[in-house]
Amino acid sequence: MNDVPYGALIGEVTFHCPLLGEMLWIYTSTAGKAYAVCFAACGAMFNILAGRMRERAR
Repeated sequence: MNDVPYGALIGEVTFHCPLLGEMLWIYTSTAGKAYAVCFAACGAMFNILAGRMRERAR
């Protein structure tokens, strides 16, 4: 394992968005995880529905 100089570890903040952190905090709760799963399931169902609608249009 090689040592890394301390100066190589320090970065520079170029963008700061506190609202994003507040929104991501919601997903750490149990309800937030349930919302995320429901959101993903709705996306999958809309994708299936769009495929079926395309098939019918042919």
